[in-house]
Amino acid sequence: MAKQRGRESNTGLVVTLVFFILTAVGLGVATYYGFAQQADLTNKAAAADKAAKDAEKERDWYKFQAWTYRAYLGQTVNIDDTALKVYREQFDANQLGKDAKDRDDVVKLIKAIEDKKYRIAKEDKNKTLVPEDVQMAWDKDTKRPKATYDYVYTGLNKLVEYQENQTAAALRAKDEADAKAKDSDEIMVADKIKYAKEVKDLGDKYNDELKTERARSDELTGKLKDAEKATGDAVQAGEDKAKTIQKGIAEKDTKIKQVEGRLNDLNERLEAMSKHDTDAPDNGKPIPTDWRIVRMDSSGKRPFINLGSSDNIHPPLTFSIHGKGPDGKPLPASKGSLEVIDVVGDHLAQAQVVSVKDSFKDPILPGDYLYNPIFNPSAERHVVIAGRIDMHGVKGQDDLEEFERLLKRQNVVVDGYVDPQDGSIKGKLTVGTDFLILGDVVGAKPEVVASTKTLQEQARSNGVHIISAREFLESIGYRTP
Repeated sequence: MAKQRGRESNTGLVVTLVFFILTAVGLGVATYYGFAQQADLTNKAAAADKAAKDAEKERDWYKFQAWTYRAYLGQTVNIDDTALKVYREQFDANQLGKDAKDRDDVVKLIKAIEDKKYRIAKEDKNKTLVPEDVQMAWDKDTKRPKATYDYVYTGLNKLVEYQENQTAAALRAKDEADAKAKDSDEIMVADKIKYAKEVKDLGDKYNDELKTERARSDELTGKLKDAEKATGDAVQAGEDKAKTIQKGIAEKDTKIKQVEGRLNDLNERLEAMSKHDTDAPDNGKPIPTDWRIVRMDSSGKRPFINLGSSDNIHPPLTFSIHGKGPDGKPLPASKGSLEVIDVVGDHLAQAQVVSVKDSFKDPILPGDYLYNPIFNPSAERHVVIAGRIDMHGVKGQDDLEEFERLLKRQNVVVDGYVDPQDGSIKGKLTVGTDFLILGDVVGAKPEVVASTKTLQEQARSNGVHIISAREFLESIGYRTP
């Protein structure tokens, strides 16, 4: 009985071992197939990821081409400039489309476009492609012209060529203008030399004449002394001769003053040229180019000028306003006038526009020149007045006293005037007088007319400028009725 129980125990053990082995084998097989399936899935996922990346690269490659060609054609709507820039940088770095089959063709096309060497080609009689500039490509299927990229780019090339030709023409015009400006400068230098020589020659001639006249005066003085020693009729004859001699001396003195006046006038002209002065109004004084409007206020009625306290400027000094001609020089005709109202700096003052002849066709602008023939920053001007002065358009009224007050405010000294009551000349006209201002003498007393003529003759003899009262008022910017 004991042996039978031991056999039964061994059988159970064997059965248990068999089941364990079968279970282990099953688990091993199941585990093997599970890992194999997982590896297969991993490989498929990697392949799918690679295909997606390849598709993305291909998408970027063709998107870059499409955006690039659209940009060349000028159709930039909905194009991402930042993305296109990144694509272009990748393309230039040989990263974008590096494996694409058409990369070489795309590189050649873009280079041809950017080098402006892309043209339409057609077959000639030898069946070879030759470049051709045409208006439109021909579609054989539809039997009509068609717009092509080639045609559009050819048109762009022609536009660029036209613009380059226009630019070249503009540069040639600039070179010609520079050459003319250089010639003008050379002419101005030549004129300076010419006038300098004339001044020197006139000075030498004046000195020679002065020596001659002094010698002659000494000689005549000697003869006068000899004549004074004579008696009787000889003394009388000597006195008569002395009078003749004195008259000759006076005439020569007058001539010397005339020569001095001409010499001073030439010196003024030479100085004006050296300062680039330009055309002058009728009174003969040149318009300076260094007095001008520097800027306008917001209202356009109160400009700022480049004259201030250091230039001896003060209210209510007035100026006429002159525009700039095509050659940059002041125009002789006045476009309006202004009056200084406030001095704000060493070389800056604010003025107000008093009159404008045509505010639409010829407005007051920065850069316009200022003119006042009697204004001198460093010295007073001197004038003599003759005739009736009309400042308000009232017939028969004489505004002499008001005119003198106006001149005083302009830093002008009145050396003399013709008394309208008795025609006498008050004061004196000398070579130091700058202007003889002529008023109206119509209906004036004969004595006034005679004194006015006398002053005109003296002015011509002394080289003094003669100007009418109306012209004078307009030139200093005073509005006349």
